Amino acid sequence: MTRQTDPTWEDYIIGFGKYKSKSIAQIWQEDRGYVKWMAGELSTDVGFAAKCVIAGKPIKKPEPTAPIDSILGRFEIKFGKHSGKTMSDVWVEDPQYVKWLARESYMHDVKAIAQAIVNDNPEEIIEKEKNKSKIIKLSSATTPTSDFAMSPEFGHDKTLYPYQVAGAEFLERTNGCAIISDTVGLGKSAQALSYLQNHPELRPAIIVCPASVKRQWYQYVYDWMTTEDIVEVINGTKKDFVGDILILNYDILKKNTFELKKLDPKVIIFDEFHKIKNYKAQRTIAAVDLASQIPHKILLSGTPLFNRTSELWVPLTIIDPITYSRRSFHRWHREYCDSKQNEYGWDFSGNSNTDRLAEQLKSIMIRRTEEEVFDDLPEMIRTTIPIVISNRHTYNKAKDDHIAWIQEEQGKMAADRAKRAEHLTRIEYLKQLAAEGKVKATIEWISDYLTSEEKIVVFTHHKSITDALMKKFGKIAIKIDGSTPKEDSLDITNRFENDPEIKIFIGNMIAVSEAINLGVSKSVLFIELGWSPKLHEQCEGRIKGLRQSGRGRKTTHAYYLIGIDTIDVEIAAMLEAKREIADTAMDDEVRMNFDFFKNLVK
Repeated sequence: MTRQTDPTWEDYIIGFGKYKSKSIAQIWQEDRGYVKWMAGELSTDVGFAAKCVIAGKPIKKPEPTAPIDSILGRFEIKFGKHSGKTMSDVWVEDPQYVKWLARESYMHDVKAIAQAIVNDNPEEIIEKEKNKSKIIKLSSATTPTSDFAMSPEFGHDKTLYPYQVAGAEFLERTNGCAIISDTVGLGKSAQALSYLQNHPELRPAIIVCPASVKRQWYQYVYDWMTTEDIVEVINGTKKDFVGDILILNYDILKKNTFELKKLDPKVIIFDEFHKIKNYKAQRTIAAVDLASQIPHKILLSGTPLFNRTSELWVPLTIIDPITYSRRSFHRWHREYCDSKQNEYGWDFSGNSNTDRLAEQLKSIMIRRTEEEVFDDLPEMIRTTIPIVISNRHTYNKAKDDHIAWIQEEQGKMAADRAKRAEHLTRIEYLKQLAAEGKVKATIEWISDYLTSEEKIVVFTHHKSITDALMKKFGKIAIKIDGSTPKEDSLDITNRFENDPEIKIFIGNMIAVSEAINLGVSKSVLFIELGWSPKLHEQCEGRIKGLRQSGRGRKTTHAYYLIGIDTIDVEIAAMLEAKREIADTAMDDEVRMNFDFFKNLVK
């Protein structure tokens, strides 16, 4: 005689195994041995339900062990059969599912909340959710919260802008695992270094950046931090590291990863992290591997993605390898990249659910644009970029005995002419050699800049430097120098202003210092230094024409490439001295302010 089933048995659906989606009543009719197996082997709600069936009793839904706190209860499930419901609703309707999430979910935030509900110990997770709420509010904040203050040791009397302090707070609240994607020129580096200042116990720390800005990072550490840390710039492959803060470029990361992992680093900063967007590239694999064992990870880029949401996968994997694991790779790409399988494999080039993704990113990414923080910024921001020249041997040879060097390079007649004005020729040759030694780094720097901004104005002095840049960037660059007919200048500048294909304007400092408006660009780059602060000021003025209140307003940026241990440093000191004399004589309130060179002159 078949035992009559209880209505609660019909309602109880099995969610796994060979009888998935069948009620336990159906399974009891078809395969009682399986029900007995569940009763004997499973300690979950399923096992309890099986025991009720064997005993002929109704299956009672277990009551929640405690009321759900409102913060936990409001958490929305965005997947599976209960998608769109809050955790509170699911706990009442299907506690078995919440217990399954607590055991099996690979999304650690979901798993943590489910565990807090099941185990009735919500205090820690509630505190985390409250902090997450503050993080989300900070994700576009231009001022910090009232209860956050910067360390007085940070800055050496320099003050962060309010939006930078908000960025520093964001790093603190995310426990040093975050992405700062402020637009170019807003000082992401200083925000990242504030975390190292606040946590001197977290060493060693690693900074990975483009080769062209390694020395700039070295300078930033000492400009901003009050520290006794040893800062080491790594070139090539090493085995014995001595630094507390290590700086290396992406190109040598793979070769050094094994030894770096031995150091047990505590913090890693990836500057311009869009350089590791391709998850198949060797440098990206090395970066992810190294970061996987480091607890605190800070990623910086003004351009977190170019065209495809898939470019965010690698930074998300670095920041949160549990949520963004291999297990969730295809699910995430289906949801946010509209992935499709074709005859060549998987296509991840699409974009989908971008609004939902933007909301998701707010808990780990902070981004402010120049327009949003414009009122905090000065009219002009000047930045020095120390460069290791690529022709050090040649430069040193010319410096030590430049007459002999000229004779070797250009012949005896040239050397005899140089002797008649030895001091002047020495300076001029060293200036040119320093500039030539910066070309390689300049090309890399400009290429990186153009990933985030549309146009830039580059100032040179020597024709050989202009020609080298035109050879590299010819299709996207135009120039005005001493050989350019004056009647062509207007057409050239108009083309730079209006042609979207032209990204770079290269100008001789003398030829372009006056009567030319290049305001479509917000930045100028000086590869070489002139002899007068006024000349630099005039060149900078070529891009100031469009600064205005309201739409189209902008802060302008001037970047100066300075060759380390070259005549550049001496010329910079001379420019500073001239500027101070001129300001005193003219009682000039609008100061050129070349103080940023002083750190290089020691």
